[in-house]
Amino acid sequence: MDNNEILLTPAALLDFLRQVDELADKDISVDETGSTLTVTIGESTYDIDLNQAETVEVPDEVVDEVADVADEAYAELGEAGVDVTDADDEVVEGGLISEALKTLAVGGLVRLTGKIMGKDIADKLLK
Repeated sequence: MDNNEILLTPAALLDFLRQVDELADKDISVDETGSTLTVTIGESTYDIDLNQAETVEVPDEVVDEVADVADEAYAELGEAGVDVTDADDEVVEGGLISEALKTLAVGGLVRLTGKIMGKDIADKLLK
């Protein structure tokens, strides 16, 4: 069994969406409030019910590490000209995308491994 899992943070989701050519002329925002993650693309709004998310217990150090990666991604987005508002975790961007075919570099993407956890998390989850 592979112990690697990918975690897409809200910052990574925003970074991905702002690179999609078809969305280049749209304002995009990601707003995390309570038990809902709201993604707005132009005039459309999508609510993701976070109550449906599976909870996996990991050491506090892992949570801190993921939060640091997300914070760094938001900082990089801000440096790239994306309007990042910390007060309500809303991020808005509607930039131009010029390449038709590309490999997307997504900031805030996290790979969780057993090594980061300090032990084989898969064995714990299967018990």
